[in-house]
Amino acid sequence: MKPNEMRHLQASWVFTSTDSRPLQDHAVILDGGTILDVLPSREAVAKYPDTVPEVYTDSTILPGLVNCHSHTTMPGDGSTVEEAAVRTDSAMLLRSQSNAMRSLISGVTTLTDLGSRNDIVLSLRAALAAGETPGPRMVVAGRAATSPRGHCWQFGGEVADEQELRALARREFALGTDLLKVMATGGGTVGTDPFRPQFTEEIFLAATEEARDAGRPAFAHCSCTVAVRQCIDAGFDVIVHGTFHDEEGNLSGWDPRSAEAALEKGVYWNPTLAVARSGIPIMEAAEEPDWDTIAAKKRVWRERADGVRRLHDMGVPVIAGSDEGWGSYSFGGYILEIEALVEAGIPPEQVLLGATILPSKALRIDGYVGSIESGKRADLLIAEGRPFADVSALRNLQRIILGGFNVSPRNSQSSESIASRSGIPVESYSERWC
Repeated sequence: MKPNEMRHLQASWVFTSTDSRPLQDHAVILDGGTILDVLPSREAVAKYPDTVPEVYTDSTILPGLVNCHSHTTMPGDGSTVEEAAVRTDSAMLLRSQSNAMRSLISGVTTLTDLGSRNDIVLSLRAALAAGETPGPRMVVAGRAATSPRGHCWQFGGEVADEQELRALARREFALGTDLLKVMATGGGTVGTDPFRPQFTEEIFLAATEEARDAGRPAFAHCSCTVAVRQCIDAGFDVIVHGTFHDEEGNLSGWDPRSAEAALEKGVYWNPTLAVARSGIPIMEAAEEPDWDTIAAKKRVWRERADGVRRLHDMGVPVIAGSDEGWGSYSFGGYILEIEALVEAGIPPEQVLLGATILPSKALRIDGYVGSIESGKRADLLIAEGRPFADVSALRNLQRIILGGFNVSPRNSQSSESIASRSGIPVESYSERWC
């Protein structure tokens, strides 16, 4: 396929993500790397007689998935951030490229890295944009802002006060980062406290002010109720994790004050449900499983999931972001987060919006990805069945298209499977295709 070729894709359903209703018996016309038209199949044949339809029966065309949360320099093999940090930047860059490609062949055409060491992911994004290596479109946060020896301090984003926070934000934006990530609380990093804010309210306000002045969104890692409330009040665009713990670590699945404030301010919520239970299968497979601990973890997960459903039911936009790379959550498993949101009680078609157009809006890239509309990038998936009714259909991808180019799905059993295993797209990627 040449970059300027027109393509005529025809399927039983097209889920455009412009709303939650699929279009039946429709076609999508591509002009090279751009979506040209979306129209009924019969009209497409008459309007574009020189194109040969690629027909996909009992299948759905939908936008490529947008993952708003990952850490590509992390292995997702159970390693801690301390263990991962002993590797060199060069080794991490190789890991990052491999992880990004694993995401692409699972259907993620836009991948967000919400915190990585130094300038590693900026280098990867540049290589992808230049066509020097295959992979998804990348949105990057660079060094996440954290307190001295705070959560993920190994990434290089330690700041002690408001002045240092502003200097970090300006430096990262000058390097070309797409957003500002702030570790508002501690987390899984040794010596940090996930149940208390790491910064003052003044520093949170400074962070959102810097992001606003630069025209970028601000994301806040929050794992306690106080920090969630402070970050919503400070004007953060996205709350990440958003768990309602008190200072003693007790979890409440629901905080109406936070929910109402988030709804009023139009805040997006990225709950990362799948990573919260990613270690449970490993615990269950142990020689002598601690079934009481496993049951407790499952109860906590259910309480969190119920809170996420209530947020959605109120109208707070819930967006899918997997946190892949962290803990035991390896890359290529974005479907687990999508399925977890459905299990939480959000309807499948709404979850699809939360994995396509809504994260695109949160990232402010919805002008060119996230939905199937004329003029947008030709980033598409073709899945067997109806993922808008059963998201497990995303496990059966027939085609991944990035910028008009075919990429072999991970589950391909065709002659393309070698390309899938090697991480190399079917067509040449010598052109600038990201």
